[in-house]
Amino acid sequence: DDELGTDKRMEDPALREIREKRMRELRAQAQKQQELAQKATYGGGKETDIPKIVAEGPSRVVFHFVLEGSDESARVDEVLDQLAPAFSRTRFVRIRPNMPSPML
Repeated sequence: DDELGTDKRMEDPALREIREKRMRELRAQAQKQQELAQKATYGGGKETDIPKIVAEGPSRVVFHFVLEGSDESARVDEVLDQLAPAFSRTRFVRIRPNMPSPML
């Protein structure tokens, strides 16, 4: 009896239209997320650009101050490069500080 009820509801044009509309919305949302993920990168910047980068957004920014010649810094660099596409709403920025740097 439940199977028959489900079949009847699926035959209802209004319900079918609602379902199809929702499926289109979900596909569009998934497409948008995929496009954001493709654009997400781990880019470079200068120390002097930090205020501009923060002001431009997005609201979440991760800065990595690279220490040349450091194995730990190189590993963090690799990890952030891998994370950037997964967190498309977060901007990842690699900073190679001028020495001496007021940020370090």
